[in-house]
Amino acid sequence: MTLLSPIFETKFSNEIIHDFSQSKSKFRPKCQEFGGIGSSTFKFPTISTVGTQDDKAPHEDLTPQSVDKEFRTCVLTATHCAVYLDDLEQLQTSANYRAAITRQIVEALNRKIDSKIEAALYAGGGTSVSVSAMDKAGLMAIAKAMNDADVDDEDRNGFVSNAAYNDYFGDTTLTSVDYMDNKALNTNRIGNVLGFNDLVRSNILVQRGGANTKRNYFFGRDSIGFVYGKDVSVRVERIAHKDSWQILGKILCASVVLRPDGVFYADIAN
Repeated sequence: MTLLSPIFETKFSNEIIHDFSQSKSKFRPKCQEFGGIGSSTFKFPTISTVGTQDDKAPHEDLTPQSVDKEFRTCVLTATHCAVYLDDLEQLQTSANYRAAITRQIVEALNRKIDSKIEAALYAGGGTSVSVSAMDKAGLMAIAKAMNDADVDDEDRNGFVSNAAYNDYFGDTTLTSVDYMDNKALNTNRIGNVLGFNDLVRSNILVQRGGANTKRNYFFGRDSIGFVYGKDVSVRVERIAHKDSWQILGKILCASVVLRPDGVFYADIAN
């Protein structure tokens, strides 16, 4: 029987941790993030908007403002990805095989992180915008709703379905260089349109609003929080009763909506 070298286990674990840190999930970079949390719960502080005071007369008292402070609490839960291998020697000797296993574990964990963020968006509420497609008219309606709510236009993003993505590319005004200064057709990424920095396409979005529709989310800066205990842990161990080896990747994490007034959604036909 092939023995597991502690040196190899450390090396392989570091490879997965490195790949995980280099290829974050699609949704996670758009969140306000905290890491290294040592407890099972985390409270995101949110502070109300404050104003200013005009020039005062000499010796006039300043008018203090009370600040409303809330905490958005989320519970960290474990996400696991376990892979069984019959041939440990191949894992130890084949860099290509090891890279393929690493990629599958990293991608599985990232997909689950995106699912947790999507579930947090759904649970967190937000404002519904009625649009039939994510074409120019649909995006303008979403942008108008965010403008009316005074959402900061410096950093707006969205998570959109494949169908909504196709709506965008079907509108020649949005993809033509005669009208838009973007490279959507070259890069397959939508950005710099109506104040949105990035509209991230994902299969993770699920049916929420009705039959044959998927819920698409649009949000302002610091509207979503993501927290993790430590980025990822990896363990390789022998499972005797299965006569196999198990590679286990694990991350403790959670997501929560921090500012429901900064989140908007549209249910678009899939």
